[in-house]
Amino acid sequence: MANPENMTEEYALEQEQLYIARCRTVAQNYPTFKERVSTLIKAHTSEAYHSLINMYNDQEMFELFKNEPEYAYMNIIIQIYNAEQTAGRTNTILDVADNISDYVQLLQKAKHILWRIEFTDDNDAIELMLHFIKAYNISPFFILELLKTSALTQEIYMKLVDIFDTRHMISYEYYILKLLNEIHPGNENILCLLITLTMQIGRPDIANEYLSQIKEPGNMTERIRKKYGL
Repeated sequence: MANPENMTEEYALEQEQLYIARCRTVAQNYPTFKERVSTLIKAHTSEAYHSLINMYNDQEMFELFKNEPEYAYMNIIIQIYNAEQTAGRTNTILDVADNISDYVQLLQKAKHILWRIEFTDDNDAIELMLHFIKAYNISPFFILELLKTSALTQEIYMKLVDIFDTRHMISYEYYILKLLNEIHPGNENILCLLITLTMQIGRPDIANEYLSQIKEPGNMTERIRKKYGL
């Protein structure tokens, strides 16, 4: 009978060899992958973007490069682009920069601003966020992905909702509330805010849909019903 200790040592050595082999493969292939990605980004054409999406949809490439920080950052950008495309947005995140390094810096800058807003009452951080959105033509889908990947508390969601509400940035407010509704389905406060926004843009059909999702209607729901005749 084999000694369990030897089996454990043998397994550990095997895993070590596999790890070393993987590192070598990544070292050999990632520079070429990165160069190809940056070339496609810099082209700024729909054909180039399509090829770029295919590269990041390749499961083999994902398994190989998923632990590379730059790959992970760029994968976030791809998710943002896909959401923007689905929404029919003309100007997308892929039009903002020319290479992977630029996008890494962009996301890092956004994360630091988000954290300042999340953990301080620094009004300068709010202005930085608003300037950042304007300067880079940032979509609500960028903000959503930033929240999903970088927010450390859920309080920041409503904090941003309040910021965007004050500045009448309805689409940003709306998409964050939609995300919150996915996280906390049936929540009266969130759904009443969504009802208010959809009534403001003249969509009572969507407002009624949100109204039907409220699990435990209370005084807030009753006030909303009376205000909008729902």
